[in-house]
Amino acid sequence: MKNDAYIENAAREGKLLLAAALSAEAVPDAAGRPLHCAAVLPQDSPKRRALLARLAREPAAFFLRAHARLERALGCGDPLVIVTDWTDPSEVVGLRLQDERGQTDAPDLCFLALETNWEDLDASGIEEIFGHELSHLWLHRMGYRPERSPSNRFHTSTAITDPYLAFFEGFAESLEILSAERMGPPEEAAPLYDDGYDAGAWLCARDTALRLHAVRNNRFLYRTVDLRPEDFPSYSALHMAHSASSAFLPERLKNGLQAVSSEGLIASFFFRLFSCRACLEAPLPAEVFARFCAMGEDLSPQEALLLKVLFAMMQLDFSRPTLFVDFVGAYLSCFPAEREAALAVFCRVTNFVTVDAGAPALFGELYRVGIQGDPEAFRRACLRVRAQKAEWTESLLRGDLPLGGAVAPSLWIEADKEVLSVPWDPESAVRLRIDVNAATEVDLFALEGLTLPQCREIVKIREERGGFPDLAAFWACADRVRRA
Repeated sequence: MKNDAYIENAAREGKLLLAAALSAEAVPDAAGRPLHCAAVLPQDSPKRRALLARLAREPAAFFLRAHARLERALGCGDPLVIVTDWTDPSEVVGLRLQDERGQTDAPDLCFLALETNWEDLDASGIEEIFGHELSHLWLHRMGYRPERSPSNRFHTSTAITDPYLAFFEGFAESLEILSAERMGPPEEAAPLYDDGYDAGAWLCARDTALRLHAVRNNRFLYRTVDLRPEDFPSYSALHMAHSASSAFLPERLKNGLQAVSSEGLIASFFFRLFSCRACLEAPLPAEVFARFCAMGEDLSPQEALLLKVLFAMMQLDFSRPTLFVDFVGAYLSCFPAEREAALAVFCRVTNFVTVDAGAPALFGELYRVGIQGDPEAFRRACLRVRAQKAEWTESLLRGDLPLGGAVAPSLWIEADKEVLSVPWDPESAVRLRIDVNAATEVDLFALEGLTLPQCREIVKIREERGGFPDLAAFWACADRVRRA
């Protein structure tokens, strides 16, 4: 069935509802639960026709087909509700929907909210972000709950937040790249993504660019550059600049917990998985086809691979913070024929930092030798690293090493200094929550009584130990460094 007919049928059958927001503010229902008010767009509404036409185009139609198959697999009878005229694209829970028959309250319904520029729909960027936002709704229906994320910092592709939030956002960001590829090659060369003379210098513009360029090149495996406090008017400004920095330190890999807390790195993993030829060419198992598809349905390799990813996600316990390594383990278990290829993607993207605490230092040594310019010394170092990686790979394939064996436990404390959880909203100031095993020097600098050099020393000690076992060990280390 053609895309436009497919989308129109879904709308006619009530599986897809299009509405317009009536207010940006939620209202409580009788039980005090927040509801966002919207009105169903009439059948003859120009807005409805324009939005349906957009949804019938690639890549939105690709993700809508996947959505219908996921709903079949989950046995979910809820319609997909898309609310236009929103302030910012997002997935939202709690809806009061009005139509000609009256009013319906759905306090537990997760719906998709889109910012829509009706004067220029191209400016809305619906095609570019549709898969990203829809994926949030998918994970919500599988059991993900954003409020379980312990991080209270502003999240960007460069930031280290927490493993729970990073998985949610990293998967979504990989679908932005998939969207760009399904829209086809640009008619002319893509513009420079790093240009200080235009709006590309703005935080969100740079983050959007990095989602494409740095994710493709796996830059988020590396630490971001440290900044000088004296260059910033407040700790909050320093912290935001550090979190959003697009400058990376190629000789300093993140540790295991930092890696799984980085949405940019997780996006790189999914991007590489969606590009893996062995996974694309592997047939869809009969069990997965029966769960997702109607008989006789023909799938492209990319559609089949996305269904395999969603099938593996359906095996996860979404109350656990270890979603990234849990997903990889589930995928390897569900699709043993792809085990070697999928594991290779994971190992290339993470460079084994989640498997062995010594991996970051091993790569750092290779970089140190490489920049000295001695070919023979570099050859010997490469051979050592290659042998170690081969040993780790064999151990992983045998099941002797856990995928997350070098991921230190999350240990959360509240700092003394405040940050803005939304950088442009001064009312969003909160005391920074810090995971001490994933914290950078700048994160720890939010604690009163510590200088930045002392924070660097604490991080050095932590990396040498492979993480602190508990908060008592962290505070003991901080006290020793402070007194030294």
